Amino acid sequence: VTWYFNRWCQVPCGGFEASDERIDALKAGLRTHYSQNELRGEHCEVHHYTRLKGDEYFFAYLPDWPDNFMVFNDDGELASLDIPTAFTILFVYEPATGAVEMIVTGGHTAQQRLRKIFYQAMCQQEVEEADPDKPEYLLDHLLQPDFTFQTELTDRIETVTVPQILLVPLVDADGLEGLQPRFRKGMPWSDSLTLIDGLLESRDLSRDQVGVDHIQIRIQFMGDGTKRGKTLTLRMSPRSCNLKAEDDEELQGIVDNCLRRWGVIND
Repeated sequence: VTWYFNRWCQVPCGGFEASDERIDALKAGLRTHYSQNELRGEHCEVHHYTRLKGDEYFFAYLPDWPDNFMVFNDDGELASLDIPTAFTILFVYEPATGAVEMIVTGGHTAQQRLRKIFYQAMCQQEVEEADPDKPEYLLDHLLQPDFTFQTELTDRIETVTVPQILLVPLVDADGLEGLQPRFRKGMPWSDSLTLIDGLLESRDLSRDQVGVDHIQIRIQFMGDGTKRGKTLTLRMSPRSCNLKAEDDEELQGIVDNCLRRWGVIND
């Protein structure tokens, strides 16, 4: 299953209300959409949370197509068992800007329909089709087991470490807003991922259920033998990075090449 994260901000803010009546309208719209287009979705449950920054989170749960498992019954005979599972859609609405973010399966057409359903129900507003914003930086794949901060000799980089990271749940996590692990100074990224796994497991979460909201990447350059090399700390989110404020154009070019090599820059 492929999950898509998209954000739209071309809608004037205003008219939003997280009332029971409007949440019921959102449920009804989602049921109709999935019943008519995918022959599923006869039930819908929506959990609403207001986060500290004022963002409104809506986790919508609908019945998925049943999974079929081969099991042994009470008589020790092999039997087929259908398990009615659920799938999730996450809507994040920013009242201050009118922007909405979605995490959902499905292609462009399905996402446009779901976006319209959300605005109709929660803002009582009709919206035109629009392409989602394009994030400048891709960060979630840094959590993948095979990811490394690969460098080349010509980069003259001594170490790459991550002093800080803020992870946010992509699923309903009982109101949990984010996780910020505490890493020891200079901890290798592989050890940091092990620490992250333990922290997520304590919350019944896994790496594929969280996204990277913010990250600091500290790059230590090699010295010239007489003094220590320069340290550059990147502060990044999917839509911002402080690299452009670096006044050393040579280092800026090296780090830009690294970010492309790491698959972070979304060209």
